[in-house]
Amino acid sequence: MSTVLDELSNTILLGNFLDSQMVFLFIKNCATTLCLPLCHIFDSSIKNGQIPEQWRNTIVVPVHKKGVTSNPNNFRPISLTCTSCRVMERIINENILSYLLHNHLLTPQQKKINLLQFIRTS
Repeated sequence: MSTVLDELSNTILLGNFLDSQMVFLFIKNCATTLCLPLCHIFDSSIKNGQIPEQWRNTIVVPVHKKGVTSNPNNFRPISLTCTSCRVMERIINENILSYLLHNHLLTPQQKKINLLQFIRTS
């Protein structure tokens, strides 16, 4: 439960169009109260292999990489998902990476790559 609380408290709003700023502030300010119900939702989702229907909705937006903006190849897609879904994803990512590192299941090169990816997505 403390992991969920930490993730909710540390969640940042970065162009999330699915959660309005008001919803985001509600989640952040009510993290302590929302922690237990979200733990139950996360646990149920993992046990049943299903996530809430609303979490399946995503908005894909193009983000300019480089070059002229008139060329579609100069954009990359970014998927915007709801805050609760991102929190669960981060918790799962942290646990998987922790397990792999603790059990020495990654080569030194994989450790570097996975740690860099984890740091960028957290």
